[in-house]
Amino acid sequence: MIKNMLRNASLLFTALLLGGTIAFAQFSATDSASAALDRDTTLAAISAAEFDARERLVANVEAKVKSASDAVSALQRKADTLSPDAQKAFKDAHTAARQKADHLKQSLRAAQNAKPEGWTEARSALGARYTVYADALAQLETTANAGNSK
Repeated sequence: MIKNMLRNASLLFTALLLGGTIAFAQFSATDSASAALDRDTTLAAISAAEFDARERLVANVEAKVKSASDAVSALQRKADTLSPDAQKAFKDAHTAARQKADHLKQSLRAAQNAKPEGWTEARSALGARYTVYADALAQLETTANAGNSK
């Protein structure tokens, strides 16, 4: 009985974390790519997610990645106005971010397809790759903004 109560409390906590961040993922292309990811809240949701909540977790993370991708498209248009050196730096940072996005998508698929016995590992890998992707987007934004300050 206590185990079921704890499980239900954990599912409720995960649902609250996920539900509270879905609206935040609805960004326009002019918003910050890294802000669209809502890194800290999403990492907390990933860490707290039980196996039974994985489909909702994956959908939420995918929505955030899509919002961030839309914001990256706006950054790409902005990068066209940068100096040639800044454009090269932006292109390199963008390539790195795309690679990190591909790795994150692999982790999303693994989390979606995880079995109960592999959920802890899949969830951990998802959190790690989400962090790396968020860092790559922050670097991409820094590169774009540094190029504009010159």
